[in-house]
Amino acid sequence: MRTWRPTRTGSAGWHASRNSLRMKHATQLAAPAPYVLWLVGLDAEPTAAEVGLLAPAERARASKMRWDRDRIRFLAAHCALRLLLAEREGVPPQSLRYAAGAHGKPRLQGEGRCSFSLSYAAQQALIAIADGTEIGVDATRLIPLPDAGQLAERYCSPVERMDLDQLPEAERAAAFLRCWTRKEAVLKATGIGLGLPLQQIDAGIGEARRHLTVPTPPREQRVELASVPAGGQLVAAVARVVPG
Repeated sequence: MRTWRPTRTGSAGWHASRNSLRMKHATQLAAPAPYVLWLVGLDAEPTAAEVGLLAPAERARASKMRWDRDRIRFLAAHCALRLLLAEREGVPPQSLRYAAGAHGKPRLQGEGRCSFSLSYAAQQALIAIADGTEIGVDATRLIPLPDAGQLAERYCSPVERMDLDQLPEAERAAAFLRCWTRKEAVLKATGIGLGLPLQQIDAGIGEARRHLTVPTPPREQRVELASVPAGGQLVAAVARVVPG
């Protein structure tokens, strides 16, 4: 497993991404190796120079967005992701190329590259970057959920539903959203998307770290899962596939 490398200057004079305007809006969260987590603010529109680092497909996708708010949010998140990945890989940001996995999960082209995951929550993005393992994150804002019980019947495992029923009603929305983000993080880490019913992922309604065995044909995958203390009204989780 590679160690985290310091940023180096590229042939085009590219310098550390943390010194860029975009990285002034990024905060690194506490996380155990082998991954790092970043919380990025998406209110400020990226500069023309930052947008110029994106691939033509990314810029084209942004240009088709109807609302300025959505366009700015997309560009800000993808600029931050590209700068962080470039710093990790020690290459110019514009040199990075993305590819899609078997179920559409994005990855960096090339052998031995780090994996990554991106999730939006209102005007923030949560980004995870990992070495030697597949990673997945999910984040959402804490909102009232008067129908949390009905949602649990549809998406939660029997054990999770029982645990939710035992909570005071005022705590059920936060517990369901924790459970939801944990399940989504598992789906993103394993790369199976919606290929597995959420009821089959016993992610739990609490914040504790746990290990799961996820049936992802043709083989099972072992996943380590935890909630992310991102602060404020943000509910988030991270999952990584345990190698071997």
